[in-house]
Amino acid sequence: MRKQAANETQAEKKAFLRSCYFEVMEQRRVLSADPVVAGITYVEGDLGQDSTPDHFEVTFEGGAATTQLTQFVINGDQDQNGVTSDGDMFFDIAPGQPGTSGSAPFQFDAANSVGVTANDVKGVSVSADGLRMTVDVENFEAGDKLAFTIDVDEQERLKVDKIASGVEFEGTFFSATFADENYTFSELTVTANEPLEGGIIQPQQEGIFYDEYNNLLAAGEDVANGELDLTLDNEAGQEDRSAAAIDAYELVEKPIMISGTVYHDEDIDCEHDSDEDGIGNVEIRLQKLNESGVYEDAAQTATDADGNYMFGKDLGLTPGEYRLIQTQPEGYLDVGASAGTVEGTNSGDVETDGSGNDNIITDISIPLGGTS
Repeated sequence: MRKQAANETQAEKKAFLRSCYFEVMEQRRVLSADPVVAGITYVEGDLGQDSTPDHFEVTFEGGAATTQLTQFVINGDQDQNGVTSDGDMFFDIAPGQPGTSGSAPFQFDAANSVGVTANDVKGVSVSADGLRMTVDVENFEAGDKLAFTIDVDEQERLKVDKIASGVEFEGTFFSATFADENYTFSELTVTANEPLEGGIIQPQQEGIFYDEYNNLLAAGEDVANGELDLTLDNEAGQEDRSAAAIDAYELVEKPIMISGTVYHDEDIDCEHDSDEDGIGNVEIRLQKLNESGVYEDAAQTATDADGNYMFGKDLGLTPGEYRLIQTQPEGYLDVGASAGTVEGTNSGDVETDGSGNDNIITDISIPLGGTS
């Protein structure tokens, strides 16, 4: 940097000194991002008298370490006409409600649940017509299992059937909702094309219950790269009384953000003091490392009147390795630059440009979506 004359004024000093500070936040972590697959099984629990409720188990595999299942829905409106009609499944949860013979509300099954407690079930709602049940949960991670009982009846042409077999439950809909701080979720169709008994090709796919479901669970496990801890069809000798479904999603990285400040470092200590002004209209280029190991332009901006710049999440920037290149502002000498942090961990290195100024922050590693 330029040496100062003893009689140089403060204004003259300000005209020639500048420093930049680049802020990048969030710490470096490596997480799995396999597709996520939720599975659910249904078993008719009664022998003909409707005295025993029916049994469900829900689990999921895949996703990242921060992925959680937050809600699932079972919809018995099989023809999707919005009203209870022939063949529809509905939940008979209280006397006087739609249904016949015995009834049973949602009941958490602690003995068969894994990693999930009754306190993790934050809400259960059943529509007035009984067709749709929504369950809200928390702390539900990959490999956990939520087991519960509830009474299911079927609407037949002339009357209500208090017993719903696996074949009758087939065609009911299942959907799961997931949350993750680093990812959003895009629907994924998983199809099992293996022939069923007798060589029948059944178009099994995600989101729909099927009576014969082993092929479907296996296809879901292949996609999620994990084993769904659910009872297989006829494993307990109840193949005609059980059904299962899966619901699958691809994980999509949330966009990242990079921001920082260019400022006039009056005391030449490469720290942005509260009384040091930012420098406006400084050009900043953002580059991303491509698969060939070459940095290529990703975006460009200029600092605002306070010296701040931001490459925001609206740009759709994805995780990766980045570098920032500043155009040396006219009328200022280079004092230095500082790399910022990603979740509290330093990330990036300062490099000089062709003129010998510290105008480049390189090797900024942002491995996860949603970070800044």
